[in-house]
Amino acid sequence: MKDIDTYRNIFNESYRRMRASRSRWFFDSLLASDADVRVDSEGLAGMIARTYSFSFHGRELPLLNISRATTLPGHRGKGLMSALIRRVLSEEAEKGTAFASLTPPTRRLYFFFDRFGFATTVYISEVRFTAIHQFPSPHSVNGLEPDAALLRAIARGRDMSTILSDSDFCLLCGQIGLDGGHIIAAGESSDAGAILFASHPESGEEISVHALFDNSKDSAEAVLAALRNEIPGDLPVTVRCDAENSPRPRLRAGAMMRVVSAETVLSALAQANPGLRVSVALRDPVIEANNALFSIREGICERRVARPGSRPDLDLSVDTLTRILFSEPHVGEIFGLPSRRPAPLILPG
Repeated sequence: MKDIDTYRNIFNESYRRMRASRSRWFFDSLLASDADVRVDSEGLAGMIARTYSFSFHGRELPLLNISRATTLPGHRGKGLMSALIRRVLSEEAEKGTAFASLTPPTRRLYFFFDRFGFATTVYISEVRFTAIHQFPSPHSVNGLEPDAALLRAIARGRDMSTILSDSDFCLLCGQIGLDGGHIIAAGESSDAGAILFASHPESGEEISVHALFDNSKDSAEAVLAALRNEIPGDLPVTVRCDAENSPRPRLRAGAMMRVVSAETVLSALAQANPGLRVSVALRDPVIEANNALFSIREGICERRVARPGSRPDLDLSVDTLTRILFSEPHVGEIFGLPSRRPAPLILPG
């Protein structure tokens, strides 16, 4: 596993302040093979790059999630990471990977990833509750053992969501457990319920729920009530949840996404919407294969040669296409494309 060993060196030099137990988790648990990392040819820049399923209009498509992208401290500012990102995206397009995602750790890096066709598409709703707020626990809801099956049922019903396998769910639970975090589930049936992921607060700090997924309001209240019971003391609670379902949204930027293989994405869109008729001329400065005219009709997406004097219905850059596909439905209607906001992404790593 040569690439993992190379990435381990880059990682250890870049994250010297990380706790040893957390660092070991990456290499003892998360990174199983060279397929989970990408490094440049000189061994100076690298990233974690793992593939997940993403529910897109009822079709499950491959999504590459990039995390912990870093360059050795003495070699930053030389364009090594830029070149690696371009290479990785081009390789994934050849494989037919539909989307790529990442969550910049700082505000400044959102602008860095903009240049590679990524767009901020995932927004988190922050809802705050006072220390004295009590969450009801309806009698119709029962506590459940957190498992991947419930999370998948919620994600597939919501659509525009990552679909975690059993093994990836276990990895996520292990990562949250490193900091003594909480994973709580409740439900009314095997496919109706809620699951939350929360950190354990330091003394005097607020309770922070990193993600709350639900398809039942009663179940959502129940897991929050159970969290209150698990953590002693009266502390304020901040819940980060799906902005689509929040009645009082306080939105903050979350993950960025981009279309990787336009043909894969538009073909899935055509199959899910057989009545859709639209032609799209796409421009992509990173992935050459995406620079084409795509015609969607009768459930099929085809590449077409532009005719002299003809004009496509839409002439879009790849980041604009990504923004439209992952916008509110009324935005998609303006462009004649089905659209919907993606759910928050919570992935191991």
